[in-house]
Amino acid sequence: MGHGARCRVMTQHLSSEPPPEVRRAAEAFAGGRLLGAMRPMPGHAGFSYGIDVAGAGYVLRIPPPGTRHDGPADVVRQARLLQALASAGVPVPTVRGLEEGAAPWFAVDLLPGTTLRPTDDGPQSFDAETLGPLGLDTVDAMAAIHRVAPPSWLGLPRTPEETVRQWDRFAERSADPVLLKDAPRVREALLERTPRSPRTGLVHGDFQWGNVLAGPLDAPRLLAVIDWELAHHGSLLDDVGWLIIFSDAGFWADEAMPVPAGLPTPDAIASRYGVTAAEVSWHVALAGYAFAVIIGLNLMLHRRGKRHDPLWELLAPSAPVLMRRAAEHLDTAVVLG
Repeated sequence: MGHGARCRVMTQHLSSEPPPEVRRAAEAFAGGRLLGAMRPMPGHAGFSYGIDVAGAGYVLRIPPPGTRHDGPADVVRQARLLQALASAGVPVPTVRGLEEGAAPWFAVDLLPGTTLRPTDDGPQSFDAETLGPLGLDTVDAMAAIHRVAPPSWLGLPRTPEETVRQWDRFAERSADPVLLKDAPRVREALLERTPRSPRTGLVHGDFQWGNVLAGPLDAPRLLAVIDWELAHHGSLLDDVGWLIIFSDAGFWADEAMPVPAGLPTPDAIASRYGVTAAEVSWHVALAGYAFAVIIGLNLMLHRRGKRHDPLWELLAPSAPVLMRRAAEHLDTAVVLG
């Protein structure tokens, strides 16, 4: 795709001066301690700032200004989930501060690591020999998450049909309908072949290499799974399928999402988790369908000036590819009872 053939991670806020909501939350967290630099964190979701307090680094997350404090913007729910996961021994950032009032926020440690997915910020941090064990550790961390009982406040598990249909309204808002011309056909095929009685539990919702931190560089280990705003009670294999589409360059046009050498292959991911490729194929198809819809939606937000993020222009050609690969996986999926 050019630009070094890497998935670009753009800064989510253009101004160097933090919004007043961020400054107020940072001052509340600092509690009179010396408050240093504040800087927007890289990424494409949520609203987070790196802050220095008394010489230590933290990540502060608040709801995006002007949004309702529910769903992905419910930072209190995210913090409570991180606390529950930490208690269960899952590698996640440690919550150091939390405000549950009218202007909620939470703060976690800024970890000295980097993600397993390359960015335009520089060369891949880990070599192939290092990425292999880190990748398998990542699959093991996913399995550990899935062993944690979902908190009751996450509600009843989403059915596979509900998960497919939740994307309907977003598909209708695509910036370019041509990108999603195959969406109706793939959607109907997904609904026709939904797993009958999937194993359910705590689902991360965006489990991929860009949401896993590892470090330090001289002796790397998996540090934390991050970005929990899409966590829910649902079908556990959805996370496996999601990781697989980020592990197969064939889902992406023009190397838009390159897969670093050394990371586990889709078959290795399924095997490590304990399922066959056929058993997870429906969930891989769902992931391809969903991310194509996400591309169309975020491209619309970018082009209308609602959320500046040129990444989605670079990913736009991948939407039809994701749909095509989703259809191919449905042809090999087995309907689990």
